[in-house]
Parts: sequence; C-alpha cells; structure tokens
Amino acid sequence: CRLPESFLAQDLEDVQKHYPQLSLGSYPSWREDGFQVHLVVRGTDKSLVLKAKEEIENMIMRLEKEFQTKRA
Repeated sequence: CRLPESFLAQDLEDVQKHYPQLSLGSYPSWREDGFQVHLVVRGTDKSLVLKAKEEIENMIMRLEKEFQTKRA
C-alpha cells in the first residue's frame, strides 16, 4: 500500500491481536514515485489467513480515506 508505515502501525497491531496464531509483517520501501509498504500475513490455517487479509484490506481502505482527509 502507499500509506506511511507509521500510519498503519496501530491498526495493524490490532489485527495481530485478533489473530495471534498468524504472523503479520510490514516492510516499507522507497520507489522513485514515493514510499510503499508491503504487508504480509503468514499462517498455516488458510481460513484465518484469508479473514486477516480481508480485515487488512478493509483497514487500508479506511485509512486511505483518513490519510487523504488529513493531507487536504
């Protein structure tokens, strides 16, 4: 995603608390057109991985709106 990692941290931590059996990671990097963060969900239970993925996707959509509002 294109949000700053610091903007994601608390919400991602909350997702991790919901899914203690999974491993969540965030990996920031820089590209010519700006920063990006790769979010990774690892686990052996596919259904939990998919639930966490969906929760993270919803989180990103919500945070993108908040981030744009703060930048406006």
